[in-house]
Amino acid sequence: MNATRWIMLIALTSARFAVGFQIVSVASVTVHLQGAFGIDHAGVGTLASLYLLPGLLLAIPAGWLGFRFGDRTMVLVSLVLMVVGGCIATIAVDPVMLGAGRIVAGSGGVMMIVLNNKMIADWFDSRTIVTAMAVMMSGFALGIGLGMVAHVFFADLAGWPAAQWSTAAMAAIAFLLTLTIYRDPPLAHVYRNSGGVPDGPPRFRIERPEVLLICLAGLIWALYNASYLSFLTYGPGVLGGRNVDAQTAGWIMALGNWLAIGAMPIGGWLADRFRSPGMMVLVGGVVLGVAEIGLAISSVPLLSALAFGVFGAMPAAIIAALPGQVLKPASRSAGVGIFYIWFFAGGAVLPPLGGLARDMTGLLVAPMAVAVCFIVLALIVYAIFRAVQSAGRAVAVPA
Repeated sequence: MNATRWIMLIALTSARFAVGFQIVSVASVTVHLQGAFGIDHAGVGTLASLYLLPGLLLAIPAGWLGFRFGDRTMVLVSLVLMVVGGCIATIAVDPVMLGAGRIVAGSGGVMMIVLNNKMIADWFDSRTIVTAMAVMMSGFALGIGLGMVAHVFFADLAGWPAAQWSTAAMAAIAFLLTLTIYRDPPLAHVYRNSGGVPDGPPRFRIERPEVLLICLAGLIWALYNASYLSFLTYGPGVLGGRNVDAQTAGWIMALGNWLAIGAMPIGGWLADRFRSPGMMVLVGGVVLGVAEIGLAISSVPLLSALAFGVFGAMPAAIIAALPGQVLKPASRSAGVGIFYIWFFAGGAVLPPLGGLARDMTGLLVAPMAVAVCFIVLALIVYAIFRAVQSAGRAVAVPA
């Protein structure tokens, strides 16, 4: 079973790669879309954020559908939606149709994200869950990094629709891998990962003490990702404003993500090995904020992108693993859905604020300043989460 879970992780990582590759297919071709449709920075930010908008409606239903029909089945359905949405975006003739394609593809992407995290928690125990989550999320970073370069290449070669077509092809490949490799874990294995104490038969509900913790964890994840995705969404435009050409800007942004591919599993392993997640979240968050401002004002923006990749990515797996650590196995289908409602709400609402700030102020640094605000708030909420978690343990186990 120990070997099997790592094989399952390969399939889950391929699916997460496809999501990362697709989610940046608008931001990476910002210049091409502005030339084709005449949209401003806020418009690009809105199109980019539409990918996560369906999560507001699908986060909890995704958990229920996985509970009702099986996680593997719903992951395959999610990948089909990503293929269809990518095809719609490819033939879009205006921003509205492109947005529709993003919503369809995003419907599959958001269900995938919800189900993947629950599936990792089912396969891996508390000693390895952060490492496993980090490996899966490094696939997401790999998809983003490759997408930032590949989409620009395809757009320069055959127009921006070629970039959208490539996302549909990548989702189709992930579909085939998942179909042939992945199987849901036995229920006994799920319970064994939680400490060997079954807490009741599978059900779609969550206990009251878990609600506050999972909401705080979801808010942390929303704020962290809003900061991270704002860097990726507006970074190419910020570099363009500093007279960096689109191809070079794509490479600079991608290099940071290539480093994130290694930083995520290393960060996950260090957190599991030394049990110091709080310090890693703090250091990673602070460096992420410095890198965001540095991209706009530093004389060497490449260094900011590299710092973003090495340190900014380290907290990702630690935060993403929080639901698996605070939810009982029988509560995960509902609890992970609640966790991701916060994430998807933040993804739909927060990143466009960076583009709005730039349009209103005209300042090149404005989107990055907004991104810094997001990460500062994430660190504050993380401290509150740990305080509430410690207080709950103190009540449960009185001295």
